[in-house]
Amino acid sequence: MNQLQFDEEGRTILREFLEDILRYYGNDREKENKGGLAIEALTEIFPKEIKELVDINEEYEIKSSEGQPKLPKVPLIAVMDKEITITPQEGYYIVYLFNEKMKGVYLSLNQGWTEYTKKYKEDVNKKAVENTKILKEKLKSILKLSERFSFEPIDLDATSEFGQGYEQTHIYGRYYPTKEIPDDSVLIEDLKKLMDIYKKFKEKIGRDHFKYLDKILREEEDKKIAILRGAGIKI
Repeated sequence: MNQLQFDEEGRTILREFLEDILRYYGNDREKENKGGLAIEALTEIFPKEIKELVDINEEYEIKSSEGQPKLPKVPLIAVMDKEITITPQEGYYIVYLFNEKMKGVYLSLNQGWTEYTKKYKEDVNKKAVENTKILKEKLKSILKLSERFSFEPIDLDATSEFGQGYEQTHIYGRYYPTKEIPDDSVLIEDLKKLMDIYKKFKEKIGRDHFKYLDKILREEEDKKIAILRGAGIKI
């Protein structure tokens, strides 16, 4: 196991960079300062550090939101199984999602919102809620519940479509308030735990969660039809 590293203030490295993002990102975003400390921590340093400290292998892609052309209101750092997706726009993956008001950061098993908007268009919000409920139920059936993680909804204080979308597609995760970011030992343990869950979830639902969801919805529809026919009602 990699030894914990500390900065001059006695903070462990991952904690330091999460706190830097939460402390400075709002100001960098307001000034569109893409060379600021928070942006460097978000796009370069934190992804590099988690890859090394958590021993993330080449089967995974780590990407952060870089803000093109503008810095996003809800920045993120995604850890993605390359067999599922290599972009936060689609598939399902692990992601650090920062509250728009920088009140804290979520470690979340979530889904690509752009893919939802392309697939469902006008019904996207309704479908996101329905689909996420199905995915939560499936995950509950294969998990031993952890006190540190939760299926409860997340609150990103989001005012953008994407931020609000991620609130709806959150499956499972944990919240770290800005003033209560834990040391690296906890951050590393939590990420490893969620990566293990991510792997098990993939084994159960496959690489394409929409194929799984379509299958479940067809099965539910077939059951309804069978019940109606059993009651003598013509379909």
